[in-house]
Amino acid sequence: DDGLKKISIPAPTAEELDGQPLHMAHLQKVLDLAIRPALQQDKGDMEIVEFAEMEDKSIDETHGYPRGVLYVRLKGACSGCAHSKSTMRGFVSRVVQKHLPNVV
Repeated sequence: DDGLKKISIPAPTAEELDGQPLHMAHLQKVLDLAIRPALQQDKGDMEIVEFAEMEDKSIDETHGYPRGVLYVRLKGACSGCAHSKSTMRGFVSRVVQKHLPNVV
């Protein structure tokens, strides 16, 4: 047991794509459903800054998404919190990697 709340996050619908690549829409959906609500309970939030694809252009076998590094920005109360590094390294990275193993 990884200690994470069991939540199923399906791939985005066509309406949810809104002109963005499927992997980015799916990533945004994971953040919106599994991460941001917890941060917002503490008057914080986060936003995607960048998803940098790996130089080798490798693809994740689970979803067929490009592998890459996610850069996010904590906002609100989370931006100056003493626990922000542990939030990022622990909670955020574990949740994202659980749902989208292409994010390293």
